[in-house]
Amino acid sequence: KHAALLSLNTLLRLWAEQANAKISPVYLVDHFSGFDPVADLRDGLHPNRQGDVKMAQRWHPAMVRAALEVMEDRKMEWVMEKEREKEMAEEGKLERVMEKEGEREMEVGRKGKGVRKELRRR
Repeated sequence: KHAALLSLNTLLRLWAEQANAKISPVYLVDHFSGFDPVADLRDGLHPNRQGDVKMAQRWHPAMVRAALEVMEDRKMEWVMEKEREKEMAEEGKLERVMEKEGEREMEVGRKGKGVRKELRRR
């Protein structure tokens, strides 16, 4: 039984390493090392209070690490989004400046045509 669990744990570790990806991280928490099935299980299958504490001590660091990684990813996404918004705003300003310059040129052109018409009438 013990040898089968060791083999399974080895396979799980290999699977987790292969399946782990930035877009979909895999966290493997080792509950086997230091866990005593006699002292830490209430019925041979489910953890007792001592077993719960051991499991929580194993899960807590993994969950904190996962949460921090997600927060860091979200922060980077937020920063990149803000940079894109800033660039778009700057591009929009440039477009508005160019539109205003075009409107001025058109206005000057209209005024020039009006002056030429006036000169022709004379």
